[in-house]
Amino acid sequence: MNRWSNGLATGYDLGIFAQSAQSWSHGRLPHSDIRQIDLLGDHFSPIMAVVAMGWRFWPDPRVLLVAQAFSLGLTVALIAAYAYRSLGSRYALIVATMLLCLGPGVLGAALFDVHEVAFGAPVLALLAISILERRFRVSMISAVMLALVKEDLGLTIFGARCAWWILYRERGVDDRRRAAMLGLTGIAAVAVAYVVIKSVNGHSEYSKYFGGHHTPAPLWSRVAPIALFVVASAFVGLRSPIVLLALPTLAWRVLSSNPSYWRIDFHYDLLPTVVAVIAAVDGIRRTAAASSTTTWRPRVIACVAVAAVVSTSLGTLHIVERTGHVGTTLSAGADLRRLEELSRQIPMGRSVAASNDAAAYLVSTHPTYKLAANTGVNTDYVLFTTDGPWIDQFPKCAQSQLRGIAISRGWPVTVAGKYVLVATPEPGVVAGLDCLG
Repeated sequence: MNRWSNGLATGYDLGIFAQSAQSWSHGRLPHSDIRQIDLLGDHFSPIMAVVAMGWRFWPDPRVLLVAQAFSLGLTVALIAAYAYRSLGSRYALIVATMLLCLGPGVLGAALFDVHEVAFGAPVLALLAISILERRFRVSMISAVMLALVKEDLGLTIFGARCAWWILYRERGVDDRRRAAMLGLTGIAAVAVAYVVIKSVNGHSEYSKYFGGHHTPAPLWSRVAPIALFVVASAFVGLRSPIVLLALPTLAWRVLSSNPSYWRIDFHYDLLPTVVAVIAAVDGIRRTAAASSTTTWRPRVIACVAVAAVVSTSLGTLHIVERTGHVGTTLSAGADLRRLEELSRQIPMGRSVAASNDAAAYLVSTHPTYKLAANTGVNTDYVLFTTDGPWIDQFPKCAQSQLRGIAISRGWPVTVAGKYVLVATPEPGVVAGLDCLG
């Protein structure tokens, strides 16, 4: 909400998910005008249909921010309660809560708009905890729910199968069958997601990001997610079989040719962090159970202390880099007021092509598209920022050309701070700008 109030929310991803919620809430399959695709042909995330129920009561992108905050809070509560049950200590509850709330996994998700993985976090926590507590019915229910969050999480469910088999294979044939059922659920989830994506978008290039194509980036940048996972597990968590749930996600991120997947300041580390902290609790329990004395405590305390310092340091850095003025968290900042002023000048229902850092604020009242040469849509208005941190901002040369054309033809141009609104009554104006190619 702080980022929203300070005009820092973006089309990628809040605007996209807001348009998805709009579609679901009206009984349609999810579509995004910003991306100009049917979203089930890009990501398999039917869970958003449940989240979109809130859109009918409050048709505003902020309803997704509230829902995400609730989901993240529920995740922390589930893991903190498990830490207390497992270790019987209030200190364990406090440390687990701190590692989550102040670590880069949860904060990275909370501070970068909205993403479907946030709604899978409590489900994944429930799956991991139920496996460790040998509650198979809960494990199966949470596995099926997890399959509805994102197309690759079937692999996570298969990791759950491996964890169950390692933990309980010696207890009899029933537990081996349970492991097999989890494995089949994971395989079915991957197959269904693949079929749906290909059926909706036969030209989907999503899979191209899951190859290890050569990139100029150094090796350390690829392994950063693994390093963060090890730290979040407090090192001792690596002895827990539950880490197998995170291995598929970590593997495809490291092998991917998309550098964004290697970053540790977005939402990609949320689910691995959930697994890591649960594994840390289980690892401490196992370490204590394996020793008849308390000699293990100094080593474990040292590991947890290092993990806490590193995690909170990275989390604090996220807060400093991504938040706006704290005083405007619950009230509109200057940039938001300017955006609202320009939005009111656009007649309801008229289409807008907007730059990334303005699009999210328009989707609830106007058909909103990404401002680019290849948009292929003739919109009634163009809204862009003259200065911003995002690499996909409207180029300076295009800004000058568009404003020059508008002034020469007598089209209204309104400037509010760094935002510029241009009426574009003639089709093909943006696509025809020379410096956009």
